[in-house]
Amino acid sequence: MVCPRCGSKMMYIIEAEGSNKRRIRYYYRCPVCGYKLEDLAVSIEHNGAGVVIEVLETRRRVRYPLNIVRR
Repeated sequence: MVCPRCGSKMMYIIEAEGSNKRRIRYYYRCPVCGYKLEDLAVSIEHNGAGVVIEVLETRRRVRYPLNIVRR
């Protein structure tokens, strides 16, 4: 992917964050000018009812609620 600001080749970056809510972000970043273009974000959260997986794309938002049964 080419940077729309300066025309340099962009790098594809994957970042993972861990806390009460896990999140993985995917984006393009230009090493020359620092321009950032979001691609995808995935968050996983465990609440009292189960696990919620949320996928955030640049154009749409999708939620996947999962019910996990422990035995």
